[in-house]
Amino acid sequence: MSGIRLHPATETELVTVWPAVRAAGIFRRRSDFVRFHAEAPWRVRIAREGSTVVVERWRDPLDILAVRGLWCRGHDVPALLLETGALAASHGYGRMLSPLLPVEAARPYERAGLKPHEYLVALRFDSRSAVTLRPDPPAGVRIRPATTEDLVSVFEVDAVCFEPFWAYEVRRFAIALVEERLIVAEEGGRIIGYTLSTVDRGSGTIGRIAVLSEARGRGVGSALLRDAAGALARAGAGTISLCTQEGNTAAQALYMRLGGREMAGRLVLMIGAT
Repeated sequence: MSGIRLHPATETELVTVWPAVRAAGIFRRRSDFVRFHAEAPWRVRIAREGSTVVVERWRDPLDILAVRGLWCRGHDVPALLLETGALAASHGYGRMLSPLLPVEAARPYERAGLKPHEYLVALRFDSRSAVTLRPDPPAGVRIRPATTEDLVSVFEVDAVCFEPFWAYEVRRFAIALVEERLIVAEEGGRIIGYTLSTVDRGSGTIGRIAVLSEARGRGVGSALLRDAAGALARAGAGTISLCTQEGNTAAQALYMRLGGREMAGRLVLMIGAT
């Protein structure tokens, strides 16, 4: 067992770990990372030799502490996860969640007692082809940018479309309204779907797409996806990607129909009791 011991990062140590945190896409701005640390320093932990763990609550209603990022030598992963699990328990969390991992990187997490919780498939769109995409929604449906007044409705759509493990909080959409591209599908004054996407350092990500069940099968999801992929390409994204659950074959069929190509390998989220 490793003798590494983590401690809450100091302000000086934040400067050291920031490049890795930024490269992982956990925070876009250093000021956000500094504020995150200031609000609860225990969530950024570092060892003298540089091993670092960044953790955060996964979803407000759930007792899951998510490991947002972990940097250390490979053989130290299990020990650091065990220590992080003890930390999670001390703060009232009953479970700990891994970062999104390639399946082949899961073994050290298994040695720390975590088990596969969800397998995901990654797909990629050709931005050169996507640049010409336009929404083309079905008759009576309007695709438009979300406003502050839409946040509760978007939250309600999300809660219906996703199980509690995946569902977002209203505050997550409030942040997205400012920092990402939040687009809604509206019919008869009612929000029936939305998509969430962003471009970061030339990489476009479609992070979320949802359509109410009663509005599916009419091209609403296709319109939202076309709108997001086209907008990302025109914003300069060299790559456009998204992830979906391995078992969500209907979504995968839609994405592939519109030009998405499945990337090699599988991704996994792992979870374990603290």
